[in-house]
Amino acid sequence: MIHLKNREMDIEYLIPIVSAEKPRLLKQEKLVSLTKLSSIEEFVNELKDLKYNNLIEYYKPESIESIEFVLKEYLISLYIKFLKSSPLFISNYIYQEFLKFEMDNLKKLYRAKILNYSYSEIDSLIHHSIEKFLNHEKNFERLMHASSLLDLINSITFGNYKNDLQQAFHIYEESKSIYMFDVFLDLDYFKNLIIECKNLKNNYDKNFVLNYLKLIINGYNVLAIFRTKKLNLKAHQIYRFMIYDPNITNEILLENLINSKSYDINRDLGIINKIFKSNLNINEVDTLDKLYYILMRKKYKFFVNSLSLSKLRLYNISYPLAVLKLTEYEINNLIIILNGINLKMTPSDIKNNLILNE
Repeated sequence: MIHLKNREMDIEYLIPIVSAEKPRLLKQEKLVSLTKLSSIEEFVNELKDLKYNNLIEYYKPESIESIEFVLKEYLISLYIKFLKSSPLFISNYIYQEFLKFEMDNLKKLYRAKILNYSYSEIDSLIHHSIEKFLNHEKNFERLMHASSLLDLINSITFGNYKNDLQQAFHIYEESKSIYMFDVFLDLDYFKNLIIECKNLKNNYDKNFVLNYLKLIINGYNVLAIFRTKKLNLKAHQIYRFMIYDPNITNEILLENLINSKSYDINRDLGIINKIFKSNLNINEVDTLDKLYYILMRKKYKFFVNSLSLSKLRLYNISYPLAVLKLTEYEINNLIIILNGINLKMTPSDIKNNLILNE
């Protein structure tokens, strides 16, 4: 994080930048109206009337994949803008959030290597703006030219990814499950978020981030347990893929879920409700996808509520973080709409897949 430690910004510089972005968040009514479009061309034209116009004009996307790329590029550029304008007590945490985009680049890269993609095919998937900001361009270029998956992993010279992916590779050789690579990167991501949360000096900031981490880490743990069970892993193996922290997780409840012989969410719903302190019923959650959707809704509402209170907390991390996360949800919703239009889904069916505050 040398590029962050070498400078200190005043928060007075960040506030107007965040405040300018906040009103650009799309209203739910606008998102719902986009579900009624009948073609990809109409969708792109709508984006041109929004904050995405400059990137649309620059990249001129036509395919579904290229439009998704542009939308994600906007989110990446927003993170970079906030990072360049933030005081250290905010930027150090947001930097760890930002690293998930580099992890996404790596996830695309090792999948592409496994599938024997050509260099040009790999290049079209990678968000180079991330590596440019992190000063990892040259090394990432070498990774893209790696002759094999193992060569790729052994050639990583930045971050802590190499050791994680080497461990994942040994498991992959036995299971042939690409998911193992994702797990090890995700574990590294969450552990670093916890460290940066503990480093926050302001109690309000620390409690705010801690409550957010409780949502995402407990959600990760529960989903990971059911996914790894499907791989027929033993209980002691599943333990390796859990995030434990006394301020965030309940280790006993997680152990109960791991040791449960059931692969059925409904049978373990009592444990799940205790973990999330919720009252979910069988009709709400009968599949892993539905549980994932409910957890996404919880996180979305958390940031909607925090942004409504942000006028009182302009000088805290909740303000920029809420705007970043709600922009992320907006882009995820736009991608859902985009794919729904492409599949000729009805507006009501597309809407049902959106993460909205209802």
